[in-house]
Amino acid sequence: MFEFIMARPGPEYAHVQVKCGNIPLWPSNYKKFTSKTESVFLFSTALDPYPGEPADRVYTLTAKEILEWAGKNTWALLPGVKLQLSLRFEMGTRG
Repeated sequence: MFEFIMARPGPEYAHVQVKCGNIPLWPSNYKKFTSKTESVFLFSTALDPYPGEPADRVYTLTAKEILEWAGKNTWALLPGVKLQLSLRFEMGTRG
Protein backbone atom coordinates (compact mmCIF):
# COMPACT_ATOMS: atom_id res chain seq x y z
CA MET A 1 0.00 0.00 0.00
CA PHE A 2 2.89 2.39 0.77
CA GLU A 3 6.36 2.94 -0.70
CA PHE A 4 7.85 2.99 2.79
CA ILE A 5 7.19 3.95 6.39
CA MET A 6 9.39 6.31 8.39
CA ALA A 7 9.61 6.13 12.17
CA ARG A 8 10.96 8.40 14.87
CA PRO A 9 11.05 8.19 18.66
CA GLY A 10 7.75 8.72 20.34
CA PRO A 11 6.93 6.56 18.44
CA GLU A 12 5.57 8.43 15.43
CA TYR A 13 5.10 6.96 11.96
CA ALA A 14 4.82 8.51 8.51
CA HIS A 15 3.41 6.39 5.68
CA VAL A 16 4.65 7.56 2.28
CA GLN A 17 2.89 7.01 -1.07
CA VAL A 18 4.48 8.14 -4.35
CA LYS A 19 3.01 7.88 -7.86
CA CYS A 20 4.38 9.11 -11.17
CA GLY A 21 2.64 9.61 -14.48
CA ASN A 22 -1.02 10.56 -14.44
CA ILE A 23 -2.02 8.69 -11.27
CA PRO A 24 -3.80 10.96 -8.78
CA LEU A 25 -3.88 10.26 -5.04
CA TRP A 26 -7.14 11.01 -3.21
CA PRO A 27 -6.30 12.22 0.33
CA SER A 28 -9.61 10.90 1.69
CA ASN A 29 -8.58 7.34 0.69
CA TYR A 30 -5.66 7.55 3.14
CA LYS A 31 -7.47 8.94 6.19
CA LYS A 32 -7.97 5.42 7.57
CA PHE A 33 -4.19 5.06 7.96
CA THR A 34 -3.86 8.09 10.25
CA SER A 35 -4.02 8.35 14.02
CA LYS A 36 -2.56 10.44 16.81
CA THR A 37 0.86 8.91 16.05
CA GLU A 38 0.52 8.16 12.33
CA SER A 39 0.49 10.49 9.33
CA VAL A 40 0.43 9.97 5.57
CA PHE A 41 2.51 11.89 3.02
CA LEU A 42 1.47 11.82 -0.64
CA PHE A 43 3.38 12.80 -3.77
CA SER A 44 2.06 12.47 -7.32
CA THR A 45 3.24 13.91 -10.63
CA ALA A 46 -0.30 13.84 -12.10
CA LEU A 47 -1.70 17.06 -13.56
CA ASP A 48 -4.40 17.02 -10.85
CA PRO A 49 -2.41 15.16 -8.19
CA TYR A 50 -4.73 15.36 -5.16
CA PRO A 51 -8.41 15.52 -6.14
CA GLY A 52 -11.19 15.55 -3.60
CA GLU A 53 -11.27 16.89 -0.09
CA PRO A 54 -8.20 17.23 2.15
CA ALA A 55 -7.95 14.89 5.13
CA ASP A 56 -6.48 15.51 8.58
CA ARG A 57 -2.93 14.18 8.97
CA VAL A 58 -2.72 13.43 5.22
CA TYR A 59 -0.11 15.78 3.75
CA THR A 60 0.26 16.42 0.02
CA LEU A 61 3.62 17.46 -1.39
CA THR A 62 4.56 19.44 -4.49
CA ALA A 63 7.61 18.86 -6.67
CA LYS A 64 8.95 22.23 -5.50
CA GLU A 65 8.71 21.15 -1.85
CA ILE A 66 10.50 17.86 -2.61
CA LEU A 67 13.34 19.65 -4.44
CA GLU A 68 13.70 22.28 -1.71
CA TRP A 69 13.90 19.55 0.94
CA ALA A 70 16.46 17.59 -1.10
CA GLY A 71 18.59 20.70 -1.54
CA LYS A 72 18.62 21.33 2.23
CA ASN A 73 19.10 17.69 3.21
CA THR A 74 21.65 16.29 0.79
CA TRP A 75 23.00 14.09 3.61
CA ALA A 76 19.89 11.92 3.17
CA LEU A 77 20.28 11.38 -0.58
CA LEU A 78 21.95 8.50 -2.36
CA PRO A 79 25.13 9.46 -4.28
CA GLY A 80 23.43 9.06 -7.69
CA VAL A 81 20.55 11.30 -6.64
CA LYS A 82 22.98 13.92 -5.30
CA LEU A 83 24.82 13.90 -8.63
CA GLN A 84 21.61 14.29 -10.65
CA LEU A 85 20.41 17.10 -8.38
CA SER A 86 23.73 18.96 -8.64
CA LEU A 87 23.82 18.53 -12.43
CA ARG A 88 20.27 19.84 -12.81
CA PHE A 89 21.07 22.79 -10.57
CA GLU A 90 24.27 23.52 -12.50
CA MET A 91 22.45 23.36 -15.85
CA GLY A 92 19.68 25.59 -14.51
CA THR A 93 22.09 28.30 -13.41
CA ARG A 94 23.66 28.65 -16.84
CA GLY A 95 22.14 31.38 -19.03
